Amino acid sequence: MIDWQNIQQTEPPLTRRVLSEYIISLIKSKEKPSALPDFPCHTQVVERNIKLVTQASKSVTSSTEKRKIQIATFDGICGLNKACQNDTGLIRTEYAMEDEISLEEERFSEVESFEYLGTTIFNTVSLELELNERLKNTNQAFHDSEIGKKVSLKKTKLSYIVQDGIAYYEKNYHYDVCRNQEFSLLIDESTDISVTQILAVVVRFFDEKKLDVVDALLDTIIVENGSAQGLYHAVTALMQEKNIPLSNIVGFGSDNCSTMMGAKSGFQTLLKKDVPGIFVMGCVCHSFSLCSSHAVKLLPPFLESFLKNVSSYFSRSSKRLNDFRSIQDTVKVAPHKIPKLAQTRWLSRGNVIKVILEQWDALLLYFQTESKVDLVDGASGIYKTMNNRGSKHMLVFLDYILQKVNSLNTEFQSEHFRLHVLHKMVSLEYANILNCFIEDDIMASFRLSEIDIMNKKCYKKLDELYLGGRAMALLRKEPLGVEVEKTFKTDCLNFLVELSRQIKQRFSLHEDGVIASLSILDPALALDPAKSPTSLVKLAISFPSIIPEKEMNDLDDEWRSFRNSKDITPIYNSIPEFWYKLRNIKDALGIPKFEKLPCFMTNLTILPHSSASVERVFSQVNLVKSKNTNSLKPYSVRDKLLAKQAITRGGFSSGDTWEPASELVKDVMDGICHKRYQKRLKDLQDSNKVTLKEVSEFENDPDLL
Repeated sequence: MIDWQNIQQTEPPLTRRVLSEYIISLIKSKEKPSALPDFPCHTQVVERNIKLVTQASKSVTSSTEKRKIQIATFDGICGLNKACQNDTGLIRTEYAMEDEISLEEERFSEVESFEYLGTTIFNTVSLELELNERLKNTNQAFHDSEIGKKVSLKKTKLSYIVQDGIAYYEKNYHYDVCRNQEFSLLIDESTDISVTQILAVVVRFFDEKKLDVVDALLDTIIVENGSAQGLYHAVTALMQEKNIPLSNIVGFGSDNCSTMMGAKSGFQTLLKKDVPGIFVMGCVCHSFSLCSSHAVKLLPPFLESFLKNVSSYFSRSSKRLNDFRSIQDTVKVAPHKIPKLAQTRWLSRGNVIKVILEQWDALLLYFQTESKVDLVDGASGIYKTMNNRGSKHMLVFLDYILQKVNSLNTEFQSEHFRLHVLHKMVSLEYANILNCFIEDDIMASFRLSEIDIMNKKCYKKLDELYLGGRAMALLRKEPLGVEVEKTFKTDCLNFLVELSRQIKQRFSLHEDGVIASLSILDPALALDPAKSPTSLVKLAISFPSIIPEKEMNDLDDEWRSFRNSKDITPIYNSIPEFWYKLRNIKDALGIPKFEKLPCFMTNLTILPHSSASVERVFSQVNLVKSKNTNSLKPYSVRDKLLAKQAITRGGFSSGDTWEPASELVKDVMDGICHKRYQKRLKDLQDSNKVTLKEVSEFENDPDLL
């Protein structure tokens, strides 16, 4: 309660500069004041500007790449717009690509937002809204271009060009590919921001235009039943609807959850019943992540809590970040942030440890000060852990081992063909890990697949363990004492044993196994008679879905002829390209020398090694369907991703001009795209029981595009 009689009273700021006579006259006349100063009563304007600054910061890329993207996008979009206006032909913009890159900044100064035109499609995938906003000003940006002056795209036209034009043809293109040639199936399911469960279907096939293996999004499916049976029914229903034979599937890849890879009732078991002989591979990257996660559980529990606490401590306060940057400047270390520790990020644990070790002195100094004032968020606990003997030693040891695992993880995240080096690279790192704790005579006497890593008689003594050069040096520089060092080395041994056990359990290390045999896909190895096998039968019988038994004789004859050929040189841009072009070699009569061999080897290169490409689809979904656009329907999100994929496939990502296909241009000119759009709205009307006007308003709502 305020006692107005006993406090000093002052005049309100609103009336401080207003004459008392004026106020008295207002009271008597009961008129509205007209001379009062205009003071703001809220801060909404500031909040709006903060939002604009946040959006603008996301669009920053290098100036050279922006120029390449601008010209490629503008050519394609303007061509479609000309088609909408029933003009004949596609007229390229008057700015050539090489001239575009060298243009001065002020040439685009009339419309600053045009910088964002191309990067919008390629980076954020929010096609309709962003392009519509940017294309409004193309008349000014290209004031001397006849095409630019005629551009007129509103939300409706741009929406159906993207969804019922570009995305429509992209879907049909890949449906045709899957109908007519072999491919591998990659799937995974996830839940988006609107709690909609989506199954992404990606196909891996050999692209005869690019002469390489590509991964492409085929479709996304809304999941109503998340069981293995439900997912399998959804995928097979899609294949049947699009007339894609299951027999064309030669490989299957996904993460290693029981729903997908269960031996009794998983997705892969159901698929094997319909497609006997299909090649199944759990995601290599996911397997490496699981190996390290299981091994870390054998370390002292304080370590994982320490990593989580440090990585999350600075995410709660900008003041803490600023204070830490000041200490970084004092200690003279790189101003790197501590990354977050996330179980779903394959490389996060190793990256967190690496940065903490890099920032160790700065962190120690910061938490020494912070522990005296912060009694809530655990600064004292973090500081105590950093001062415990052995904490830094354990992090240094983990940094050494996890970098080996993470390097393999990074290698196999590639969408290029890497299956032929899987056995070699995993075996090499597995041997390096075993060398840390297995006796040297055991390593020399047995093959890797024969070593019993659970037999303690094979272990080195604790004093002979190898923990990495940096950790060994730190033990000499900062001794831990007899008991603490014994405990530390025992923990390291347990970690190494469990990591090795997980790797051996999840990967085929047999030197004579199928994965090892795939190394002959390397042309240099295949052309060396001393290293390549004399027959392909052992490998071929493992892939009955690729080569039937009745063709074994022809395949083996061609392989033996290939090994003995002297005129074949291993010159190629990619391994799949080498084997595909082998069919072009002819004998003296002009008859192809190899028919079965190129087909067999090319199909082996489309076998999956990871599901990283599917994970990238979900990352793009999260970019399109954010908290501001969470009302977007799944089919709209899918069409945006397919439109981006089509533009990228047409050369957009490499800076080339994207020119729409002639069929797409014809459909736009003849109004067929618009008819598809109207049919789609009609279908929505029938299914959702809403009016056509409401559906149209939904499609054109800028907050949902």
